Amino acid sequence: MLRHEIRIKKIGPSFLNKHTSFYSICYDEDHKETVINAVIHRDDIKKLYDIELYYYDISIAEGLEVLKSITFLDE
Repeated sequence: MLRHEIRIKKIGPSFLNKHTSFYSICYDEDHKETVINAVIHRDDIKKLYDIELYYYDISIAEGLEVLKSITFLDE
């Protein structure tokens, strides 16, 4: 079994107003990149979304703005 090394650097608060959400900023040891992992829980439709955002040419702050811009078409 392959082992993927991810080190958590920071756990952040909710980033969406209408849904339960949180994120963590991690370092991917295998790819030598910082990544934002995020989870969104939509209680209204009983779904969970798991997001892995690799950002190469933007800052962490800009990556968080990408997360905050998430909207759902069926709301």
